[in-house]
Amino acid sequence: MVDNATDEQIAAIVPLLEGQIVALSEDKKSNYVIQKLIQMSSRIISTSDQADVKDRLMAFMRDTVDALCGRLKELSCHQSGTRIVQCVLKHFPDHSRDKLVRGFLGCFDDLVRNGYGTYVLQDALKLGNEDFTDRVRSMVEAQLLELCMDQHGSFFLESFLETSSFRELLLSR
Repeated sequence: MVDNATDEQIAAIVPLLEGQIVALSEDKKSNYVIQKLIQMSSRIISTSDQADVKDRLMAFMRDTVDALCGRLKELSCHQSGTRIVQCVLKHFPDHSRDKLVRGFLGCFDDLVRNGYGTYVLQDALKLGNEDFTDRVRSMVEAQLLELCMDQHGSFFLESFLETSSFRELLLSR
C-alpha cells in the first residue's frame, strides 16, 4: 500500500499518525510501514516542489522526533523501536535528528549496555557530529574498565575503537 502511494497520499497519511508513532514503532507489524513512511518522507521533501506536501512532511518529521525523544531509551533498547530510531538517523536531515543525537547522551549508560542500544549509538557516531563523538569519547574513557567487562559494552567498544577519533586519542597519549 505505502510503496505505491503518491507524494500527496503520503502527505495525507502522515498527519493521521500524530500521537501514534511510539505505539506503532514498538509493534512488529506496523514497524515496517513507519520505516517506509520515514524513508519516503525524506525522499519526497528533497524532490517535491509542492509547498503544502513539504510542510506536512516536515511536521511529520518534527512530530516523529519529538515522540521518539519522549521514550528514547525505551525505543532504542526495543527490538522494533530501535529500527525506527535507526531509520530516522539514516533518512532525516541533520537538523531533524540532532535532537535525537543529543538525547542519546542522556541515556548513554543504558544504551551502551544493551544489544539494540549499541547499534543505535554506532549509527549516531557514523553521522560525524563532533560534539557527540567528543562527549561519547569522554564517557568511554570514564567507563573503560566497566565497558570492557560488559557483553554489550565491549561490543560497542570494539566498534568505537575503529573510529578515527578514538584512535587519535590513543595516539596522543
